[in-house]
Formats: sequence, C-alpha cells, structure tokens
Amino acid sequence: FNDFNSWLKEVSPSEKPTFIGTNCEFDKSFLYSNCDRFQIFPYVDNGWIDLIAIWKLYKSKKNLKHLGNSQEVIAKHFDIVN
Repeated sequence: FNDFNSWLKEVSPSEKPTFIGTNCEFDKSFLYSNCDRFQIFPYVDNGWIDLIAIWKLYKSKKNLKHLGNSQEVIAKHFDIVN
C-alpha cells in the first residue's frame, strides 16, 4: 500500500485525489480498516464518487427505474465494453 500511496502522490493533479468506485462505502471500509491495521494514512480525499449513487439519480431522472444497479447493467446501457 505504501507503493500505491507514493504513486498517487506522483500522478495526482490535486493535493489528494478523489476515488471513484462502485459501492464505495463497502470499498472504503476495507481500505481504511487495512490502513489502520498497518498504520498507514491513505493519500486520498474523504469524498468519494459512487457510480451506483450517480446511476440511481440518472435512472430516476430518465424514468429507467426498471433497470438494475449492477455494473453489467450500467455498462450495457451506455454500450461500454469491459
């Protein structure tokens, strides 16, 4: 993780980068618990952008409530090949 922290410091255009992910609250719990365990302070900002939260807002505005919330559904909707 120290290598990852160092790399983030080198490539980040901002003081602390914002992570973007799917189901960020779940991911944050793993990241921060492991950082605590190894006494590492992660070089990230506290605000995360959660793809699922944004997708749910998008679905609501576009009246697409019938669609699911998986990455597969989101990718298919926007014709993204993973």
